[in-house]
Amino acid sequence: MVLISVSVVIATFRLLGYEYVLITGAAVLARFSAKKAVGSRGERWNGFS
Repeated sequence: MVLISVSVVIATFRLLGYEYVLITGAAVLARFSAKKAVGSRGERWNGFS
């Protein structure tokens, strides 16, 4: 399972380019961590996204 995802990531890097993948990955991680923070803090940040 891990090997499959690693090969997919490498293939994506080669197809789209390192810069695009890094920027997109950083944006996805930021959004994911923001959603986790929203979930832990309750509905106070609901209108933020």
